[in-house]
Amino acid sequence: MKNMKSTTGVLTVLAVGLLFLTFVQAGGDYAKKTAAADEALICVYNISGADGGAGMFCGGCVNRVKAALLEVDGIASVDAVDLKTGTATVTLTKDSKAKDLIPEAIADAGFLATLKVDEEKSEK
Repeated sequence: MKNMKSTTGVLTVLAVGLLFLTFVQAGGDYAKKTAAADEALICVYNISGADGGAGMFCGGCVNRVKAALLEVDGIASVDAVDLKTGTATVTLTKDSKAKDLIPEAIADAGFLATLKVDEEKSEK
């Protein structure tokens, strides 16, 4: 019985150590993402139909646009795809070329994207 208690104690220490390392790593990743987001560019695109007509008209359309945006390298986050306003808002990583790639990705999803607004994101 004494050996079983010492084995349980060792396993507990190992488990706690592993949890600690996991939290330390997660914190480091969060810091990197936060730093990248601090130096990012926010872009808003108007989304219309591929033929220039009506754009997104249902939740499926919103999901197709969002999925297309998530496939583009250099997008830090898809902040909103708004059915009501017909816009998509994304945050690009610093020095990203995604701004030029987004219209093509949206066209592949069956829509037309035109840049409406772009602005530096500053968290000061």
